[in-house]
Amino acid sequence: KYLYGRTRQEVARKLTQALKTTQDNLPIPSSRLTLAVFADKWLASVRPSLRPRTYQSYESALRVHILPTLGRIQLDALQPSDLELLYARLTQDGLSAQSIRTYHVRVHTMLNRAVKWGVLTRNVASLVALPRIVTRELAVFSQQEAKAFLQAAIGHRLEALFVLALTTGARQGELLGLRWDRVDLDNGHIDIRQALQRIDGRFQLVEPKTSGSARRVALTDIAVEALRHHHTRQLKEALRLGQAWDNDMN
Repeated sequence: KYLYGRTRQEVARKLTQALKTTQDNLPIPSSRLTLAVFADKWLASVRPSLRPRTYQSYESALRVHILPTLGRIQLDALQPSDLELLYARLTQDGLSAQSIRTYHVRVHTMLNRAVKWGVLTRNVASLVALPRIVTRELAVFSQQEAKAFLQAAIGHRLEALFVLALTTGARQGELLGLRWDRVDLDNGHIDIRQALQRIDGRFQLVEPKTSGSARRVALTDIAVEALRHHHTRQLKEALRLGQAWDNDMN
């Protein structure tokens, strides 16, 4: 086993780690394995256990933000400073601290697996200082603005969607994935059981991310009225279009 480093101190540190690894009867990490190569192996291993959208977020975070800068670095040569300098540059490029922390979680999880597989002796991501999150007050409609918005939406083809978004607090994907068999206008509620997401360039209906996301939401009178109008409009369109009607697209 040959050890290399930019300084004598770095080589000494690697030698100490290699000796400890040998004493612990663990395999010595390969210096030829780069972060990019390991990332491909790790993504392939976790893909079967992840939801498609979650896997997509893992893959894109690494491909777009991490690997272009750090991908060629040998896995056992990666330092906390490499990650901190990358995060500083991403901050300068305009990424939020919350986004960077999310990407860091992906890297930390990946390097944890490298340690478990015996290709790393430590997870350097645990030693990184992360950007501070600045809490900003959310901008919300005032009562007058909400009334003006609902007034402006009257007669719009997506009026029901706008009304539900304002009155239920449901996520955009949850409302776009809502089907009529989950709508009970007589009792005034909807059941959130799926969401519409774009995955690999295609729109797909997926289950809620967590068990708590599947829920029953009460409807206001204005929401019930908007949904009744929307249902009537859809029935008229279905009669007019005949076999050309596609319920999944309306």
